[in-house]
Amino acid sequence: MHHTIHLRAHHAHAVLPRITLAFSRRRLRIQALHYFHLDEAGDAEVQVDLECEPPMAAELTAQLRRIVEVSDAWCEAVAVGGTRARRLAAA
Repeated sequence: MHHTIHLRAHHAHAVLPRITLAFSRRRLRIQALHYFHLDEAGDAEVQVDLECEPPMAAELTAQLRRIVEVSDAWCEAVAVGGTRARRLAAA
């Protein structure tokens, strides 16, 4: 199933290697990574798209929350049908 993990992080440019390492250790392939600069203090939102089972997405999101610079993390399951994608809330 396709998931999008959203992260809010302080000094996100410095924490990106640790974020990607969490995916690499689980041998998960990142399909897309989007970085949105929010302010001059270095806060940013990072969105990561990947394919994995819901329990793995929940476990990964919990691990990413434990990174000191990450202030918030949440996951959305994305059901893809035809040309439209429907986002489903995931815990």
